[in-house]
Amino acid sequence: MDSLEQYLIRKDIPRDVREAIQKEFDKRKEVEETLRRHVQMIDFANDTIMIRDLRDQITYWNQGAERLYGWSKEEALGKYVHTFLKTIFPKSKNEAISICLRRGYWEGELVHHKRDGTKITVGSRWTLQRDHQGRPVAFLEINNDITQLKKTEDALRKAHNQLEKRVEERTIELKRINQELKRVVEERKRLGKEILEISGMEQRRIGQDLHDGLSQHLTGIAFMGKVLAQKLKKWSLSEASHAAKIVELVNDAISQTRGLARGLCPVELDSNDFMVQLRDLANHVKKVFNIVCDFDSDQPILIHNHIIATHLYRIAQEAVNNAVRHGKPKKISIRLIAVKSGILMEIKDDGRGIPEKIRRGQGMGLRIMNYRAELINASLNIQKGKREGTVVSCLIRSIRSKSLKGFKKD
Repeated sequence: MDSLEQYLIRKDIPRDVREAIQKEFDKRKEVEETLRRHVQMIDFANDTIMIRDLRDQITYWNQGAERLYGWSKEEALGKYVHTFLKTIFPKSKNEAISICLRRGYWEGELVHHKRDGTKITVGSRWTLQRDHQGRPVAFLEINNDITQLKKTEDALRKAHNQLEKRVEERTIELKRINQELKRVVEERKRLGKEILEISGMEQRRIGQDLHDGLSQHLTGIAFMGKVLAQKLKKWSLSEASHAAKIVELVNDAISQTRGLARGLCPVELDSNDFMVQLRDLANHVKKVFNIVCDFDSDQPILIHNHIIATHLYRIAQEAVNNAVRHGKPKKISIRLIAVKSGILMEIKDDGRGIPEKIRRGQGMGLRIMNYRAELINASLNIQKGKREGTVVSCLIRSIRSKSLKGFKKD
């Protein structure tokens, strides 16, 4: 029998009342034990937990606070917390307290100083405590050490900023290199165009010289030889036949000279008709290489833009020369076709085909063909024929294309 029950018996308290009082007493003891365990758990918690009154004096200091800050409970109790820990607020102490009183809570980052002077950053959460009448009485403060996290965040932020700076610098450098590369490409393209133009001009000059100079000179020699042959024949001299043979050879030389002139200087000499030049090219192949070569077009197609016509002719000329040199064909066909998207020029042969390394664009001739096509905004395609040989097709976009302003179709 415990002291409470003995006391109640001495006071002559009825049994039922004694039992009720004992039951209430046991319940309170149980509650107190529960509270004691909870307080002990809070005291042992890893988080730093403190309670301070409205004057910011410490009234509770758990073991987590002892471990973090280095001061014992006895040393901390009664201290003015912000002086004690040398608190640094993100903005101001008064603002944090005002928010907590108004909302009932506040949270943010604070800088505290430990007993050994070490500066730490904590994530702080304040909760306003009120009495049974709702009046503020104290602040419950829970702090977690986030110093290492902040250092990591700062390091990451610094690394991120450095990375952004390096990316920005690299981007600027890449833009500069890209601009320089574009300039070099444009310069090479301009030089390539100038080389082709100079080469074309030189070929045209040689062709013009052959046509206007050597051809005319040979024509004069042929005329004089013809007169001489007629005189020798009139005098019944046996040398007349030799003179006639010389005239025949000179006339052959004139034909060959004019053919060379036309090959070196197409489109300009006798006609603006591009189709005539392609037909002459086919005839020249027949005569010189003894290969069947024909030209065909589904309708008359005239190109009055000399630059476009010249580049197209050179592409056709190179395609034919490649077929003769590499494919050993029996027949070559040159076609000019009007299609919806523009004009298609096609050179097809029945030979053994262009070697793979040349067809892939490693040959100088094919590279020049591709470059000429680019200059006139054309699409060049070189592929094997369905059964044999090679097909070279060059598609010129429609008249709406800016670079084809000079096109006319009849």
